[in-house]
Amino acid sequence: MKPWAVNTPRAAFALLLGGAACASAHADITSSPQLDVRYRLEQVDQGGFARDANASTVRTRLGYRFADDNGWSARVSLQDNRVVGNDLYNSTRNGQTNYPVVSDPADTGLDQAYVEYRGWQMLDLRVGRQVIKLDNDRFVGNVGFRQLEQSFDAVRATWTPAPAWRVDYAYLTRVNRIFGAHHPDPLHARQNLDTHLLNVSWKQAAGTLVGYAYLIGNQSLPASSHRDLGLRWLGHAARGQDWSLDYTLEAAGQHAWKRGTLQGSRSYLHAELALGLHAWHWTLGQEQLQGNGTSALQTPLATLHAFNGWADRFLATPADGLADSYLGVGWRAHALSVAATAHRFAATRTGTHYGDELDLSADLAIVRHFSTSLALADYRADHYATDTRIVWFTVQYKL
Repeated sequence: MKPWAVNTPRAAFALLLGGAACASAHADITSSPQLDVRYRLEQVDQGGFARDANASTVRTRLGYRFADDNGWSARVSLQDNRVVGNDLYNSTRNGQTNYPVVSDPADTGLDQAYVEYRGWQMLDLRVGRQVIKLDNDRFVGNVGFRQLEQSFDAVRATWTPAPAWRVDYAYLTRVNRIFGAHHPDPLHARQNLDTHLLNVSWKQAAGTLVGYAYLIGNQSLPASSHRDLGLRWLGHAARGQDWSLDYTLEAAGQHAWKRGTLQGSRSYLHAELALGLHAWHWTLGQEQLQGNGTSALQTPLATLHAFNGWADRFLATPADGLADSYLGVGWRAHALSVAATAHRFAATRTGTHYGDELDLSADLAIVRHFSTSLALADYRADHYATDTRIVWFTVQYKL
């Protein structure tokens, strides 16, 4: 492993100081504070546990962004998650294994620390610890729903040679996971990577075509190393003054890479139809992650909570694969939005019915910077996992 591979944040601070020193001699520097405080109460009623989990936590994220008029900028932010009241849930590090898991452990650590240069007209460069979100987060995301977000130690370059084109490349040396930097299990805290991400998009009137190649080398878990090659099309079928009809088609293949042990290939397929009409929005779709009975397609760097139901019963794809057929409806008016999505889960290889889930949410922007939300996930098991019902109440202040 390269000596600098696990020291990207340290290198970012060095570049930050050097860049700031140079910039201060030739340009004005501005700074802006960044504050994000989120309280959440998460209650989990899960089959197989005599007690329900009650996770009452408050997450604080505090940072500063510095910028000058020559194109240099930098950001440094810390994140802290604290338990409010009793520790009545299994955070994966507090030893409360008689409760269901809520992956929001108490921890304090570095969230992001990077330096960025946008002095060239078509090219942006960023070095350091950073959040990376690609497309809809299906393969790479920040897991922003959890209290401690996922970040990467990385070098990232974004090239825009023309208004319709965007080329995004990143080299990752580490993933900093949602369980916190001080988790006693080092694989929960962080994993060393040798990973290349390439995402190219072409936007036109009919839609946006995206091609991607993600070569995910995991030095901490070599057997899981793999590559994902895929195409994604976000199409605009029709549009009117108060309505729209859009669709998404995506296909990808996953193979072993480097020291990965995946035999053969696994496919990913996603099709969705979305109808917008005034304040209403409907979605109908199916997502398939192929399995052969021994292993299945996995997306370990994704924002997994955003897919296959909020109850998180399918964070790891079952060996027989997963087909998620879903129907959703949402309504938005002024500061209030409500949504409901029904899922039906089955195995791609055998067709076995895993279970069904209903997800409900209501979000309200109270005043400027303040918002609150209430959500429910109700998973009814058939041939996979156990019945699980989760309720979330959240209040957030974001500057």
